[in-house]
Amino acid sequence: MTAQERRDEETAEIAHSAKTEHGKPNDVARATHSESGDEDASEPENEFGNETTVTYKPPDGSTVDEPTRDSHSKTTPVESAHDPNITDFGEYELISEVARGGMGVVFKARQKRLNRTVALKVILAGEFASQDDVQRFQTEAESAANLQHSGIVPIYEVGEFAGRHFFSMGYIDGKSLARAIDEGPLDGKHAAKLVAKIAEAIAYAHGRGVVHRDLKPSNILLDEDGEPRVTDFGLAKQTDADSQLTGSGQVLGTPR
Repeated sequence: MTAQERRDEETAEIAHSAKTEHGKPNDVARATHSESGDEDASEPENEFGNETTVTYKPPDGSTVDEPTRDSHSKTTPVESAHDPNITDFGEYELISEVARGGMGVVFKARQKRLNRTVALKVILAGEFASQDDVQRFQTEAESAANLQHSGIVPIYEVGEFAGRHFFSMGYIDGKSLARAIDEGPLDGKHAAKLVAKIAEAIAYAHGRGVVHRDLKPSNILLDEDGEPRVTDFGLAKQTDADSQLTGSGQVLGTPR
């Protein structure tokens, strides 16, 4: 199995768990967003192409129409790795995959209740995650959730859906500092200002007992105004908490 096939399999598993929570189709896992606004009942056309509907009858006797796709349906970026009938993960409508690490995958998503764009991080191992995996994932969410600073990506919600732990955070519409560096040398004054702002955010975190421990250009996001935002507290340590997740002398993180 290639790396891409493994990535697609892992992401499809997340979608499948969202659809089949408690052994039945997830009622909110339906794609009904119109692309053209036309209402041609004979051949409805939306962002996923032509579709028909089938009716699912829950135990309470009500009915829920769910779309099925024909062989010529178009796909969105998120569907290329998902069950084509799934765009939702509980309260969140998945839009596209934006990042992936050893522990979790991050999607650009829409929080339906508040109608806002967020970044949704979902643990990859799901119900098979070890206790340490879940604890690390929750530590990342908890560490960042307690930090309210303009230079740190905010955490909105922490939870579990269909056996998978997740948390939502602010979506930064920009690029990483690592990518900016790869695109060419930064102006000296601009680089100095970025370093100063990043240092302020990290000092704020330290003042609240959180040590990042994996600070690097790829974990600094630049928003649309070019302002730096620290993210990925997956290896963070809360200095006032008793943690057994790492041992003395253990090497953490990666250089980039």
